[in-house]
Amino acid sequence: MRQPSLARRLSWALVLANVLAFLGISSAFVFIGLSGREDELIYALDRASATLGGAVALDDRQRPMIDPGDEAWTATRTDIRGLRFLVFDPAAGAFVPGSDPELIEALGDVWLQGWDEAHFKVTLPDGRTVRGSLATVVVAGRPLRLAVAGGEAGGLHDFWYWLGTSCCARFCRQCCRSWPFR
Repeated sequence: MRQPSLARRLSWALVLANVLAFLGISSAFVFIGLSGREDELIYALDRASATLGGAVALDDRQRPMIDPGDEAWTATRTDIRGLRFLVFDPAAGAFVPGSDPELIEALGDVWLQGWDEAHFKVTLPDGRTVRGSLATVVVAGRPLRLAVAGGEAGGLHDFWYWLGTSCCARFCRQCCRSWPFR
């Protein structure tokens, strides 16, 4: 059997090298995009915890509650997909009405004892993993602990969401601008 020519072997080697380079570069873009999305989520959760802290007030009986008329908190709840929150009053040993029971169950009692971390990642009882932000606010001289969690953290769902919303959209817009037969 006859050996392929040197030119044919080199052309196949170049094709293989180009395919491998393309796969490496595209993988890097995917991972960069995913890490940026996770940073954006953490930043949004930090802002949400600050907004929630501003929405907590005392009712007539001096119990903490979330002000239903707070426009900033209402807007934040609609902006972040799947936002969950809880507010805990250590003095009363109780959660503020409206706190998410699934988030309370997922966090357990450990987070109430120490506040070494500002962020967390927990698995909810339904199996979804969410990221969250922890904060302490003081309302009328009473320290309250709060946690805000939202979005799904990592996994294939985030990859497809990122791919569909940013990567493909940018690529399609660029192609449509440069396409000669519009």
